[in-house]
Amino acid sequence: KKKVKIEDVEFTDSSNNTYILRGKIEAEIHLLTAEEAEKSPVGLGRKEPEPLEKPNRPNTSFNWFMNPLKSFVYFIWRNYKWYIIGLLVIVILALFIFLILYTMPQFISEKIING
Repeated sequence: KKKVKIEDVEFTDSSNNTYILRGKIEAEIHLLTAEEAEKSPVGLGRKEPEPLEKPNRPNTSFNWFMNPLKSFVYFIWRNYKWYIIGLLVIVILALFIFLILYTMPQFISEKIING
């Protein structure tokens, strides 16, 4: 095996008791041959540190006073978009029906009087 996890490593102390190294830390040990170890000695042939992954940040800045519309879209519109659209359609239809019923008596009385 070229790579060994820490859970697989056993060691024996001076009184011949065999222990298996275990713990809550997961580490990876690279076992090298003597030739490979001579080619890249410890501390001399190190690579550059690997950059961390970009953090997962939400699209909103959480600044309610500076950009309330962006916060509204992020928190409310994404979850309740179809409920809001349905409510607007119902309100427009109710307003249309109300205006028809409100003007209907005047229109009927004009037709009766003017013939």
